Amino acid sequence: MEKWADGPRSDFGMMTAGLPNLFTINGPGSPSVLSNMITFIEQHVDWIANCLAYLRASVSRSR
Repeated sequence: MEKWADGPRSDFGMMTAGLPNLFTINGPGSPSVLSNMITFIEQHVDWIANCLAYLRASVSRSR
C-alpha cells in the first residue's frame, strides 16, 4: 500500500490519518508495548467502541 511506503504511521497505535474507518488494536506506535498488553487491548477496545457509539449518535441527531 502506497500509504505506508515509508513505514506504518498511526496516531497512538489506534488510528491512521486518511483511513477514517480503520481502527487498529495495538498497532504501530502504540504505547502498549511499554506496559501490560492485555490492559491496553481492553482500553483500546473500549475507546474504539465509545468512539463508534459517539459517531453513530451524532449521525442520528443530524438526520
